[in-house]
Amino acid sequence: MPASLTNRERLMRIIQGGKDVDRPALKIWGLEPCPEAVNEQYASSVINHKAYEPVTKLALETTDIFGQLSINVHSHCGQLEKEYVYEYDEPCDIPNWRQIRTVMKTPLGDLTSMRRVSIIGEPEYKLEYFVKEPEDIRKLISAPYEPYPFDSTRFNAIDAAVGDRGITILGLPYPGGLLYNACGSEMMALLFMDEPELMDEIIHLYTQRVHDLLEDVIRHGLKPVYCVIGPELLIPPLLNMDGFRRYAIEANRKLYARMRESGGHIWMHCHGKTAKLLDDFIDIGVNVMNPLEPPPNGDVDMYEIAKKYGGRIGLEGNIEIQDIIMAEPEHLRALMEECVAAGAPTGRFILCPSAGYKEYVNPSERYIQNLMLYLEYGLELVNRKW
Repeated sequence: MPASLTNRERLMRIIQGGKDVDRPALKIWGLEPCPEAVNEQYASSVINHKAYEPVTKLALETTDIFGQLSINVHSHCGQLEKEYVYEYDEPCDIPNWRQIRTVMKTPLGDLTSMRRVSIIGEPEYKLEYFVKEPEDIRKLISAPYEPYPFDSTRFNAIDAAVGDRGITILGLPYPGGLLYNACGSEMMALLFMDEPELMDEIIHLYTQRVHDLLEDVIRHGLKPVYCVIGPELLIPPLLNMDGFRRYAIEANRKLYARMRESGGHIWMHCHGKTAKLLDDFIDIGVNVMNPLEPPPNGDVDMYEIAKKYGGRIGLEGNIEIQDIIMAEPEHLRALMEECVAAGAPTGRFILCPSAGYKEYVNPSERYIQNLMLYLEYGLELVNRKW
């Protein structure tokens, strides 16, 4: 057992594997140590209810911090979006909501989508997707595109603010997620069944664009932990196992290999039933898997997963956010004890809820109290001798 490590050293050992750690890590989603440096899209989505202030203060003092920057790129036109994409409000008779129509002009014709956006911080709703029939994929492919150049300034600012208190992860767009955002789950399933060649073509296009962005990051000399969010959109039952392996595994194999060979590491976020998918993710080089949800949302029994995989992959989770929102304090303590007791012996465990803590507009008193309990008792648990 090594002497006490800095938070950054601890997290990197958990991510890389192969070296002992002093204790498991403690994390809370959504903690932003350098809000002035994050992208505008992230900043506008953060709910700053005053009730969260003591939670944020305690989290900054107690947790292994994950700073995060997600690169904000228009997925279809890149920096040409101002020329080819425009939005306008449509009538909406629901209080505190806007209804926004988006139009993208392409050489093969216009594409339109519509979303309902809360003005008080509630999650938005997609009412209509760009792709309404397979031929709309051709329009997407034909859209003029010019990538945004990567600027490392904000990443470096966040990483400097985090310092030895943690690490900073860099989020790149997820190719399958870009398609999902254009067509939704039902159309994606239909494309997979009826138009596999067309789906192959658009996924390949998006993957190449993400790969080009990755090369830009590498040219800046960065070797970050890459944040991959989106495989949950491709796992069963949304696609079958063949579809999952085709578009979430094989389509990304070269991309992830390039991340690893350039000195980076891969942190992956995937909700749902992931126990049977871990072998595939390990095979393509994933370092840490999050959030490893227990039943009923997921299928991960932490004892079984820890016994099966040991230190082959970092395990992050598996506390559901709804338990922090609603559970009696004693029940939450019991869930946390079981989770840490199962994960700690692997030497690659991070205790973490399944969602961000500031994603709820009007947090209840119980929720705030349970968040404080999670941080205080979580710190006690990860410091125990397991």
